[in-house]
Amino acid sequence: MAVAPELFDAKHALGALSLADIHLRGPLGMKTLDAADLQYRGNYDNSNDSDDPHIAKGLNYHQGPEWGWPLGYFLRAYLHFEKGSGASLEDVLHHLFNNLLPARRYIQEDPWAGIPELTNENGSYCHDSCRTQAWSNSTLLDFLHDVYDLRATA
Repeated sequence: MAVAPELFDAKHALGALSLADIHLRGPLGMKTLDAADLQYRGNYDNSNDSDDPHIAKGLNYHQGPEWGWPLGYFLRAYLHFEKGSGASLEDVLHHLFNNLLPARRYIQEDPWAGIPELTNENGSYCHDSCRTQAWSNSTLLDFLHDVYDLRATA
């Protein structure tokens, strides 16, 4: 939606983004699966050697842990479709900047000063995740650049 918004009907896109905001957005990223799904396993542990086929050997990598990089794309898409809906730009930015507060706090407190590859459920630390990942950070910077451009032309 952020890369090719012309492919989407604006009303349907906003509906999908609203649902993603409620069900998939975590503090530092986007869940890879809705917690209501029966296959959801939000805590990733690659060293798990159990007999549980859902999580052993890190098989739940795509079954719920929250990845950092999609958050920026989500925010960019939300900004694009909300600004086109007639909503107040300040209200939209207030909502989206509030979504960024956990990431801001994390970056300020983290020794690597960045967003991790992924977190466990609700943004909790994942010891098998890269502590900071360039594309997790860059997509947030892309969103902030979009906001800068939007304000510069307003």
